[in-house]
Amino acid sequence: FSNSFYFQVFPSENTECLLEGLQRIFRHIGGVPTTVRFDNLSPAVSKIMGKGERKLTDTFERFVLHYGFQYEFCNPGKGNEKGHVEAMVKYVRNNFLLPECTVANLDHFNKTVWSWAEEDRHRVHYKKQVLQSELYKEDQRRWLHLPEKDFECAYYQEMKADKYGIVSVDNKEYSTSPRFARQRVKTRLTFNTVVVLNEDNEPIVTHSRLY
Repeated sequence: FSNSFYFQVFPSENTECLLEGLQRIFRHIGGVPTTVRFDNLSPAVSKIMGKGERKLTDTFERFVLHYGFQYEFCNPGKGNEKGHVEAMVKYVRNNFLLPECTVANLDHFNKTVWSWAEEDRHRVHYKKQVLQSELYKEDQRRWLHLPEKDFECAYYQEMKADKYGIVSVDNKEYSTSPRFARQRVKTRLTFNTVVVLNEDNEPIVTHSRLY
């Protein structure tokens, strides 16, 4: 309603990055929008079905249930249905990310961009001729309440280590421990970590996730 925005920067468009970004925004604004519109991105949609139906990925579906918002998906190949979003992406890129940024610490950078978005809100809405910061207050009154607990934006999978105790995640290699050579282990993937767990779900080793 206010034409306000927030953005976060991640190294990939996988499920863990998508959900972590959304959750950070929900936490920062202190609420959850009643409806969120998405493109048909693979972290959210596993299959496009007839009559506008979508089969959601398991993790995304649990995320939706956790926060209670309604979701909408654009029709395939219909970029005009989210033209306003595309225009906002261009606005953010041109005004805040160009010329190209050199980012030494992505977490620090993402904490900085909150204030950039909020300072930008002190301008007149392009159509309503009212400050966006005032319209934003109306947005706030319509949000859903945050649940008490955060969603665990992580993906678990089991795999077998090779003869050197190495496991492969997204074609990147991570060590376990020599004693787990040729053994089955579980991995917990977040947007920035790969945690190798034993059969009791106890951490064996934690790695920074490679991209």
